[in-house]
Amino acid sequence: MRKAHYSRKSLLKCILDDINDNKCRILIFNDSTSFKINRIIKDLSLVLSEEGRYKCNHLGCNCQKDVAEVVNDIEKRFNTDSAGLFFVNDSAGRIDSYLCKIKSKSDSPKWYSVSVDSCLGTPDISSIVQSIEMNNDPLNFPLGREIAKEYAEIFWKADAVDFNLDNPFEVGKNRSPFYIYAELLTGYPKLRDRLLDDFKTIAQDLEYDIIAGGETRGIPLSSIFGDRLNVPVAYVRKEMKKNMRSRIECIKEYDVNHARVLFVSDTIGYSDSTLDFIRGISQTGGTVKDCIVAFDRLQGAKERLKEQNINLISLTDIDALIDVGLEEGYISIPEFSGVSLYRKDEKQWHKKRGFEYHEPAKPRKRYLTLNVD
Repeated sequence: MRKAHYSRKSLLKCILDDINDNKCRILIFNDSTSFKINRIIKDLSLVLSEEGRYKCNHLGCNCQKDVAEVVNDIEKRFNTDSAGLFFVNDSAGRIDSYLCKIKSKSDSPKWYSVSVDSCLGTPDISSIVQSIEMNNDPLNFPLGREIAKEYAEIFWKADAVDFNLDNPFEVGKNRSPFYIYAELLTGYPKLRDRLLDDFKTIAQDLEYDIIAGGETRGIPLSSIFGDRLNVPVAYVRKEMKKNMRSRIECIKEYDVNHARVLFVSDTIGYSDSTLDFIRGISQTGGTVKDCIVAFDRLQGAKERLKEQNINLISLTDIDALIDVGLEEGYISIPEFSGVSLYRKDEKQWHKKRGFEYHEPAKPRKRYLTLNVD
């Protein structure tokens, strides 16, 4: 198997995820690996300090006699109000051994409190590297992880990714520090051919009678995709116009009745607009079981569509985009930090910056589950 490329930045992302999951205040590294631990610690300190969550300290532990000194130093500096994060460079796991010797809270009150509250983390860098090399990370795409990363790189090289931490983009009713111009994939012949070929490969395993897209960005995509598959094409308006009998355009509404409709889109976020378009199809008697998108912002769309018995299939997503961006240097550490904060808690992110946050709309099941006999 080809050895996957990994970098210090991709390791940084994995370790940062581990910190967020464990919510640890003391992080122990084993420097027996060949990686530049001190550089990783410096990057982590930068990211976490910018987030305002930690006051970071780096404490070295180079020999046996240093263990007690390091622990005592942490005890003196540790303050539950400031929630400091201490990076301990430990070449032989001696800190862990020292902790095991603690018999009661009276032996080392503050350190004991930290350890029993599961605030102690030891990233297993060897396992992280092995996971990257063997492609065992949790990315799951119909055409495979490598194709997802290829599409992520296409987005970067096509200049279809934009970041703005100071003046976030308007995406729907909310704001976002990043924006994806996925429609560029349908504008250029080479990108369009690649996209249509892969969409066609996915569609081979699906059942459908009609291809549909939503107004307005979904119109060119559904049109060229329907042409490639040689099947009828429809598009759904955002709202019904005067003298219209339904929101369906291009074909007669009675052709949609009882039809299996494959919905396609370039991007999906919360899925509000996608569910509304699918509602328009359901109101005309059509059934949508599958939805194919080029890019998933990973804002809960897959779960929300699944509640309506709709399968969401994506070529790539924001995780793959960030992974490639970190590996190839397309994204800076401050940009990565800003996007991480946004994705961790969008509501809090909006509130902190003075923006109004709109919760995703609740799907109206009475339309989405409509069955016409």
